[in-house]
Amino acid sequence: MAVLAVPTDAGQLDLEYQPDDVITFSEGLIGCPDWHEFLLVQDEDPGPAGVLQSVDDPLVALLVVDPEVIAPGYHAAVHQHAPTDSPGGGDPGPANQPAVLVTLTEQPDGSYTANLLGPLLIDPVSRQARQVVLDPARYSSRHPIDPAALNAGGA
Repeated sequence: MAVLAVPTDAGQLDLEYQPDDVITFSEGLIGCPDWHEFLLVQDEDPGPAGVLQSVDDPLVALLVVDPEVIAPGYHAAVHQHAPTDSPGGGDPGPANQPAVLVTLTEQPDGSYTANLLGPLLIDPVSRQARQVVLDPARYSSRHPIDPAALNAGGA
């Protein structure tokens, strides 16, 4: 058991985790090559959104969501267009299906956008992950989302 001390507005949150819980981006994230290890934190009543909490830098926490709730059919497109050396890339078969997450960003007006251009692919067995870049002609890094989709879990 390990403990990650995460600073919060109210003080500090101690996240207990097992080493096997760590998701590793060996190449880091695009634009942030020093961020390698993360924990996926979700509420006890998990909805479609969660937080990818950096183990390398406890001040870094990324809001993430399963893109199916905001862009139905996106998983199939990711597997079809992801680089073949990515988790699940080039092989849409069920034995090679990684978890797919996209990051959310709050905009100045309080709305949210999703980065459909650079999804995060996570192998659920090895916990190895990679951020890939898809075709910018098809996907945006600022895809507007309906907050109701997050609250309702896409239903």
